[in-house]
Parts: sequence; C-alpha cells; structure tokens
Amino acid sequence: MNQKRRAAALILSFALLLLALPVRAGAAGDLGSFLIDARSTDASEQELQVQLYQRDGGDVFQPDVALSYTCQVNRAAGETTLIVRPQTEGVWVEVDYLTDTDGDGGYELLTDDADPVGDRMAADGTLGPRNGVRSVLEANRPYQLSARTLKQRANQVLEARRTKGSDQYLTAGDGTDLIYLISLHQAPAGGEEQTEYYYLRLYDKVILPSDVDVGAWYCGAVEFGLSKGLFSAQTDTFAPDAPATRAMMWTALAKLKGASLSNGERWYSGAQAWAMSNGLTDGSDPDKPVTREQVSLMLFRCAHTGKAVAKNGTGLERFTDCDRVSSWAAQGVSWAVEQGLVSGRGGGLLDPQGGLTRAELAVVLRQFAQTPNLA
Repeated sequence: MNQKRRAAALILSFALLLLALPVRAGAAGDLGSFLIDARSTDASEQELQVQLYQRDGGDVFQPDVALSYTCQVNRAAGETTLIVRPQTEGVWVEVDYLTDTDGDGGYELLTDDADPVGDRMAADGTLGPRNGVRSVLEANRPYQLSARTLKQRANQVLEARRTKGSDQYLTAGDGTDLIYLISLHQAPAGGEEQTEYYYLRLYDKVILPSDVDVGAWYCGAVEFGLSKGLFSAQTDTFAPDAPATRAMMWTALAKLKGASLSNGERWYSGAQAWAMSNGLTDGSDPDKPVTREQVSLMLFRCAHTGKAVAKNGTGLERFTDCDRVSSWAAQGVSWAVEQGLVSGRGGGLLDPQGGLTRAELAVVLRQFAQTPNLA
C-alpha cells in the first residue's frame, strides 16, 4: 500500500474504531480495556480537521492527506491516571500527538514508516520514541500511564514541531492545542494487525466548555474562574463573548472572598446582599452589563475594605477620554489602571463606560486574585 493510501486508511480507521473512555470503568475492546481515573471526565462529540504530514523523501515533513470527521474526544481534568488492561497476549500501546502548532484550529499528525513519529509505552508506564522494539504487555495486568508523563512528552513534541532544524519541524507558530491519540495494537502470528484507538484531551483543573478554545487568550483565565467557582458554565458552553452583568461581578467577588451566600429569590440574591453589606455596590440593576469603571470601583473597594485611602483619581491623563470617567469612579479607575487590572483599549482610549465580556471579566478577576495584597 502506498503512503497516501495508507495515511487515508489510517485516519479513517481512527474515526471508525473509536471507543469511549469512561471514568474508572467501562469500555473494553477485543484487545483490552482503557480507563480514566480523574476528578472529572466526559466524552463529547467533536469535529476534527486533521492534516497528515509525510516526509518529502528527506528530513522535511510536507502536508499530505487532509480529512474532516466527527468523533468522541475523551476529556479529563485534575490528577488524571490512565489504566490499560490488555485482554489478550501480545498487546502494545502507542501514542501519537495531534498538534495545532499554527493555531488555525486544524490538527497535524505526523506519520512515516521509515522513521516512525510518536511514542511507545513501556511496561513501567514511561514513554519513549518508537523504534523496532515493541514493549509487549502482559494479559490481564493493569498498566498505568499518568497525565504528567503524557504532558511532559507533549511539551517536547510541541517544542520540536515549532523549532527550525528539529526532525519534526512544522511551523514557528505558538499554538499549544493538542489531542493525544492512544492506540492498542496486536499482531497475531500469521494474522493482520489489530488496532483500537482513543482520543484524549487533558486539562489541568476543569474541563473547559466547548466554546472556549484551548489557544484563546482568555483560556487560562476561564479555567481559573471555573476552578474557583467564580463562574458557572451554561450547559456545555461558557459564552465568552456575552456581556458580563453586575450580578455576575457581585457573585464572582463574593465567591473569590469565600463568602457564605444564602439562598434567595434570584440566583444572585446572596451575592447582592453580600456586596451591598460590604459597600461594593448599591445593588441596583443586576441584569445590566457591568462597565469598566464599575468593575474598577468594586475591585478597589473590595481590596480596601476597612482601610483608609486617599481620595484621588490621578494618573488617567494619558487617556484621551479620561474626562468620561465618572467622578464617583475616578479613584477606583485610577487605582485599577495603576495595578494593571484595567488598561486602554487602543487609540489612547480608556472606554470607562464600556462593558466587559465574560472572557474579559475572567481575565480581570484572575489578575486581581493573583496579585499579592489585593484579593
């Protein structure tokens, strides 16, 4: 079979033979079971755009077959351990890395029969580059592969694919999105090799909603906010571009400060009462978009509760619209700019009455929480 036909058959088999990965139990194929032990997990349908790369006869990888298909991508977060239990003799495990080094949303998969790309798992759970030696696993014995091991190798792979001169170089882009393709293999004597495939995506703390791109500038902040309970995902989405409201701000600050919130008529009632009692807000207009100057003042008051501070609003003169900052918010805005919590929006504008998206609010809250002596 020539390289192009083999590559197409390989990708198509991934889609056809995919099995779901459950938590602590479940899906076993003919070759073995593959389990995930993690804080949280799911197996969501995802459309993948995959570009296969083959060597051009030398050391350079060139695009070959491009395919698009929908499959289950198993997602896990927290301290994750993968457990492989072969059901039969002669099984070995391999790992391929679907990377998005250029950040275009499509995944790159490198394949080369002459010089295999990817890793093979040893019996002790370590990973190393493929070679002619297969680490065959014992039947009915559980083998562990930790998320830490996978991530360490993935970081090395990403670095190689972004570094000119490396044997896996693709582009100098800074994309970090990656999906692991884990496969179980067996080659019976005199028979055709059997393979089972599993797609896996790993997160540090929480499983990100489907509308939060792993490579997005706000991804880390959203993960932080969700892990701290500052936001709640809306079903499987976060709505990063939706306007943040005053009620969302009250709730996030209350949870960030560890407040014990009582139930009320509305989902935000407890946070509203807390914010009012701490002098952060008058509690009005909970459903209205929160403005940049309102966010600044609430953060200022939250950071200075019970502290005597000077009444000023200096340092805003560099913004051409500084005269649009409301007098009641000037002190908070000046402080927020000084702390780096709020910055200009281009063209020398501060846009104090402009709103924030949920993604922007997540970024502000993470910086506030992680700046010493503020939160």
